[in-house]
Order: sequence, then structure tokens, then C-alpha cells
Amino acid sequence: MTARGLLIFSVTWLITLTSVSTTAAAGPIPAGITVEVGIGGVVKSGFWTPVTVRLPEALVAAPTRLVAVEAEDPDGQWLRSPAVRPEPSGDGNWAARLLIKRGRRGGDLRVVVLTGTQGVGRW
Repeated sequence: MTARGLLIFSVTWLITLTSVSTTAAAGPIPAGITVEVGIGGVVKSGFWTPVTVRLPEALVAAPTRLVAVEAEDPDGQWLRSPAVRPEPSGDGNWAARLLIKRGRRGGDLRVVVLTGTQGVGRW
């Protein structure tokens, strides 16, 4: 393959990758979303950690909505937890309880709301 052919292939592949994203881009955090991580606020890197995400009903009321959490592994790659269906928490909000394995201390978490395979929001 010539250098020109490789360049055309690379640019085409890059355009294809950027155009097939199935999740929404991260945006401002909607009011009412809270996240509790760990047991009593204690989190150990590399161990399974409980996460409770509380969301307003408007974000998850549809019966097909699922919630997942993404966390960075030690290599900086984002890993997604299995998606779960939130349940009413009794205070007008909904709660999703998940387990994640934190890869690095102080690493970011992302909350992902899904409808089937399509992303609704990521915060």
C-alpha cells in the first residue's frame, strides 16, 4: 500500500469511527442526580465497589431505560458496568445499584442512561 493509500484509508477509518458513536456526549449534570460510592464512603482501588445512583423520575421513567456506570481502569480505559433497571426509591426519585471495580484512586465516574443500545445521556 502506498503512503497516499494508507493516508486515505486512515482518514476514512477515523471518519467512520467518529460517526458511529451510540452514546450521547457528556453534558452538564442534570439537577437531582446524586452518586454514592463505596461502603460508608470507603473505596479501595482494584476491588468491587457498590455504587448507588439516584436519578429524577423524568430521566428513567420509561420502561426501557437502563443505567450503567463507567470507570477508568489503571490504563486509563473506560469500562462500563452491566446496565441495570432503576427502581423507585420512595422519595420521588429512582435508584440504580451497581458494582464497579475502580482502577485508580480519585478517578472519574460517568453515569450513563441507556434506552436499549442507544445512549440517552452521559454525565
